[in-house]
Amino acid sequence: MSVDSKYGLRTVSRISLSRQAIISNSPVLIPFPVIVAPTTLTIAQNEDLKELEDVSCKGESVVAFTYIQGFKPEISLEFSVGAPELDTFTHGRLLASADDVDGFVYFEAVMNTTAIAARVTGTAGFEVTVQDANTHPEIYYIDPTTKLAKQVAIVASAPTGDQITVGASLGITLSDTLAATGSTIRGWVPCTFAKATIITAQLLDVVAVKAAGIDFNGNFAGFQARNCSRLPAGQLGTDPKREVKLRVLPDPNDGTGLGYQFYYTNQQVAC
Repeated sequence: MSVDSKYGLRTVSRISLSRQAIISNSPVLIPFPVIVAPTTLTIAQNEDLKELEDVSCKGESVVAFTYIQGFKPEISLEFSVGAPELDTFTHGRLLASADDVDGFVYFEAVMNTTAIAARVTGTAGFEVTVQDANTHPEIYYIDPTTKLAKQVAIVASAPTGDQITVGASLGITLSDTLAATGSTIRGWVPCTFAKATIITAQLLDVVAVKAAGIDFNGNFAGFQARNCSRLPAGQLGTDPKREVKLRVLPDPNDGTGLGYQFYYTNQQVAC
């Protein structure tokens, strides 16, 4: 099959990122969830070009010979949005489901009644236990006179003045004094979640990349790099965009010596 100028990976429509792991003494690939195709995929060859110099008959320095001493291929991926597990490529640690996770919940309410209803099952805060001064909840309101944050005290029962009780499932009782202020009470309360997904201490190991797309003929084309390691990239924050950078490692089976392979099939795409 001849290759003409219409070949080339025009669009990446799907991508797979998988980490290598050993389960029951056998190597397996465990996929990361990828919500959307990357907005960009680039492969930088990063060749280390050496130039040997000579001197011309005019006494000028000239390049007599060049050769490639080495190369460090690098894959860069940018996503418009990423699942939490994609953050692994930023902090370098795996996510996992865990039991009895210590955390907190936030609440706020207008203080116009002495009773704030407890949270119902399935709602953040339902697992809050009875609080006291030793559990160190951070609960306060803005004093309407001083405009400063005023911390409230946690008592076991019958609150007075700047006191409240915090019961199971975040059921709160305010003193008559606080309920008459009409201010907003805010709080950060310790909570142990029965189950939650957390960042673990386990480091990300070797990663495999596969990309499927179309060439300029509209036919199926693909890319793969079976052995890659994470490079520092991206930031964590409220911006849903995510960035992944990987160093391509040697792959004795890629057929190129580059560590990766493109293939153009001249076959129609079937979805």
